[in-house]
Amino acid sequence: MSLTIIVPSRNPETYFVGQINRLLDSGRDWKVIIIDDGSEIPIQDFFAEHGNLKILRNPLPNGAGASRNIGSKLLETEYALYLDDDDFMDWAVVDQLMELLDATPSADLAVSLYDVQQDGVKIGANPDDIDIISRILSGKTHSLIAIDGNEALLRFTNYPWNKIYRTDYIKRLGLRFSHTATQNDIYGHWQSLLGANRILVSKFVQCTKVQHSKGRRISNTGDKRRLEAFTALRETFELVEQHPSKCVKDTFWAFYYDVSHWMLSIASSNAYSSLLREHVKFIGMIKPGAASIEPNTGVQTWKLWDTPTMSEESNSNPNSLDNNNQDIETDLGYCLTEISRLKRLSIELKCDNENLRSERDHLLWLQDEYLRQLNSKAARWAFGIRAKFRKFFN
Repeated sequence: MSLTIIVPSRNPETYFVGQINRLLDSGRDWKVIIIDDGSEIPIQDFFAEHGNLKILRNPLPNGAGASRNIGSKLLETEYALYLDDDDFMDWAVVDQLMELLDATPSADLAVSLYDVQQDGVKIGANPDDIDIISRILSGKTHSLIAIDGNEALLRFTNYPWNKIYRTDYIKRLGLRFSHTATQNDIYGHWQSLLGANRILVSKFVQCTKVQHSKGRRISNTGDKRRLEAFTALRETFELVEQHPSKCVKDTFWAFYYDVSHWMLSIASSNAYSSLLREHVKFIGMIKPGAASIEPNTGVQTWKLWDTPTMSEESNSNPNSLDNNNQDIETDLGYCLTEISRLKRLSIELKCDNENLRSERDHLLWLQDEYLRQLNSKAARWAFGIRAKFRKFFN
């Protein structure tokens, strides 16, 4: 089984070099493509030449998404996966997943669980992600599924490294990642799941995401670079709008609820008002029929207008917002809160109206039934009287 690992990297930690060298020395005949995204010290300087290692360099940083796209064009092996330079892959699990993919040729990709290590301590995957996988697997270790009927998988956190792809699927699909500084894997996540014939879902932990509270990684950022996420979200929205399934469309808005509320909750104080403005514009794209997303997702549509406050750490910095931005933030927050309240009231009134309409329909049915029975009884009386009349005169 041949595999290529594509790694976008910029100023990596030393443990990344060790992980790749151990993989190259493991005896597996796998290819590694590293896209050096404008590192201050060229990554090539940290590696000896190796037949299975290719390092390309972007003169200037283009972002992880653009770098992954460069690597995807060079794929020649049967399988491919994407790794971030600050995370750890369990190569034994990768072996296991490729064996399962070999045994299930209808599967275009595999999706697996992951772990999270926070400041050196393993804290486990997002509980919502664990719940999604558990509900899909129903006690099994792995399962072959279609996305139809399993749309909840679309809400799984959009990591690029918890998937293994068939290379021919990447090429047929034209898999791509967004050219944004943040959330550049949202489009690829949705594109790959929506386009798949079948998906192999497993509870195996393929990768461990490494997080540091004070880390410099862009995944930790709550600054204005986070605004670029809305570009990726709009690209994904356009993709989803072409899909015929209402359940898929509803799931996108539930996914947006997850992502937008997370972004607002970690936003720095000098980015919060800008994120709030983008959030207002984005939810303006919701179509009137979206009021019914709750049956498919469990998310009430009015909650999209609810906004979390800034993190305590961001809010405690008195120099980070000028008075004008504070006013904007306060006004936007108030407006969104009012919109949320009115949306909720609107939905409650709509439900009341539907209940009244249902009650009216029931009363009309009772009236029709009563008239039908009355007319039937009157007809029987008339026939009875006519029969007696004929009998009397005959």
